[in-house]
Amino acid sequence: MTKTQTYFYLNHEDQFLHLTDPEYAFIYYKNFKIDLLTGEKSDFNKEELKNDFANKPFKVHYKNPIIYHCFFELGYLMQDLEHLVKESTALMIKIKYRSAKRMSFDSSKPLDDNHLTPKDYPRFKQYKKQFKQVMNHLLKGDCYQINLTSPFYLNFDSWEPQDFLQRLWRDKPSRALFAHATYIHSLDKLLVSNSPECLFKYHKNSLYSLPIKGTKKVSSDLERKSAFKELVQCQKEQAELFMISDLIRNDLTKVEMIPSEVIAKKVRLDVPNIVHQFSVIKVNLTKKANLLDAMEALFPGGSVTGAPKYNVLKYINEIENFERGFYCGSTILLYKNTKSASINIRSSEIDFNQRELKYGSGGGITLLSEAKAEFDEIFTKMDSFLQLIKFKL
Repeated sequence: MTKTQTYFYLNHEDQFLHLTDPEYAFIYYKNFKIDLLTGEKSDFNKEELKNDFANKPFKVHYKNPIIYHCFFELGYLMQDLEHLVKESTALMIKIKYRSAKRMSFDSSKPLDDNHLTPKDYPRFKQYKKQFKQVMNHLLKGDCYQINLTSPFYLNFDSWEPQDFLQRLWRDKPSRALFAHATYIHSLDKLLVSNSPECLFKYHKNSLYSLPIKGTKKVSSDLERKSAFKELVQCQKEQAELFMISDLIRNDLTKVEMIPSEVIAKKVRLDVPNIVHQFSVIKVNLTKKANLLDAMEALFPGGSVTGAPKYNVLKYINEIENFERGFYCGSTILLYKNTKSASINIRSSEIDFNQRELKYGSGGGITLLSEAKAEFDEIFTKMDSFLQLIKFKL
């Protein structure tokens, strides 16, 4: 790839929306932004961000596609915790494209050999220390659940952006509902996500959210039915799902102070090597609702933070020793009648200058959690992603 471009999976058509020819592209920081097409730097502030979101009503038909890659740390601004954000931390990338075409990936193209080498990944000793910090907050009653995450770093040799995408999406069963990727030419970076999770989706004056909580590893498709049965009968997993569903129900109500409702719970979701469960929550909106209303209420997603969200964001900043960035953020697509946002799990930032892949993995911690089981789960989720690019850690 030599130019900035984005791919979005259209599940109902089993094709990808290929966006090219950017009209503009910016990367935003706490007090400035940089034009990714010209390199020009200019001032930026929180009010400018809010005005931008407020001027994006859900009711509008968007002729040209607009992409927002909202990094996790943008959530500190949205939740009035901007003092926790460093000046040098990237918060968001926004791109408006002139061209959108449907395309398919060629599954017949042969794959070359593996070129990934583990560079750094979580160790149990460090994770156990962080887990204990989380437990201390839970025992003191500061919060009910914290999503604790860790980074993996891998190096690669000759692979280019298309090689990663070809491996991830060559087979239909491997494509998640919110699969997408953006290559930023001026940064020589690929933001790639095979996320199955939805922060919000707007449809016919209603806003939906589908939080995922609960994970069970499987070795084959024959195990999925029994694994899901174990999942829905597990007291810990049900407590996590109901807790976060209640948080999201409250968040959706805050969009316009219209009561939301849980319309489905304990729904099965199959991804490579894993069975998840999720719930579906819905709120009806007025015609005045806009992107700012949704982002202030919902971002960052409750399933990747915890409850209560304001407190938990402070603890995550205190306990985790890395910036989540693209991982656990959300990617928003505004195009025609589509207004949706993913939660970027099963996602990575790939730096072609450094030849480095960064991947995050984590899970919700409650008083019923055990450190070793939670630690094993983050590797299970990492393996689910690596399996798609035909590599094992």
